[in-house]
Amino acid sequence: MNKQNEIIPKKVKLLKIIWHGLIAETTILFIIAFFVLKHENMLQSKSLNHIYILYVSYIFSIISVPLSFKINEMKKNKADEVFKKVEVYVLRTFIKFAVLEIAAIISLLAFWLNQIYEPLYMFGIVFITIVFSKPSEKEFFKNYFEDDTRNDENADEESN
Repeated sequence: MNKQNEIIPKKVKLLKIIWHGLIAETTILFIIAFFVLKHENMLQSKSLNHIYILYVSYIFSIISVPLSFKINEMKKNKADEVFKKVEVYVLRTFIKFAVLEIAAIISLLAFWLNQIYEPLYMFGIVFITIVFSKPSEKEFFKNYFEDDTRNDENADEESN
């Protein structure tokens, strides 16, 4: 039981470090795209591929935000072991971060290629979603042990 109590805070701490790195990375990419790459240095052609990337960034950003919140609510792992539940939580958090990061990068790419500011609105929405996706022990227990306590309560009610 002692190892179970130690593994959860360690994994959540690792996820928080990765989350801080993701925040820093997206902030640095925004600074590079917005302030460093001036319009003179940007591509001047408006090809059809640039417009496709613009629409793909819109669609991917719109889909990625609700998907990132839905990932942790997918069918829970019915494993009894805490280790397996922690690994599932870590994997789903990595997937959520990857989806949001890809959406942010595509939005910045669309901004850079098309020289319009509308993709930055989508980037802002994705960035805010990343900020609110901070992993925590509370979230882990809520998502992976709440069902167990409900089942225990239902079993107690049925036995009475």
